[in-house]
Amino acid sequence: MRLIGLVFLAVSLALAPLPSEAQRAKIPRIGVLDGNSPSNPRTCAQFLRRGLSELGYIEGQTLVVEVRWAEGRSDVFPSLAAELVQLNPDLIVSAAGPAAIAVKQATTSIQIVLASRLYPVETGIIASLAHPGGHIT
Repeated sequence: MRLIGLVFLAVSLALAPLPSEAQRAKIPRIGVLDGNSPSNPRTCAQFLRRGLSELGYIEGQTLVVEVRWAEGRSDVFPSLAAELVQLNPDLIVSAAGPAAIAVKQATTSIQIVLASRLYPVETGIIASLAHPGGHIT
């Protein structure tokens, strides 16, 4: 659960401060690359949506969440990551090691938030926990 809290914090910081309704020209868009199926009750996307809702975000009104589901197939991560990058989201949340690698390879400009218990340093996703480098949190 601590990991999920850190993901919410990272996403909140990436989206904040939200402009007032009168100033808002663009609704923030979050891309999510989830290795699961949408029918799974415990997915990264569902935890993220619940946490953002608890923080006061309203999907479709104050933010948009675009999810791409791999349905347990790691071979589709590169194409799904490319789809998300084409949507030009403000950030992409990636839930798994291979998914994070695919997103990292698909973009160098969109912020990536890792939501994984895997070892990001050992898998080469980031340089170090203290200084992940680039566009990855």
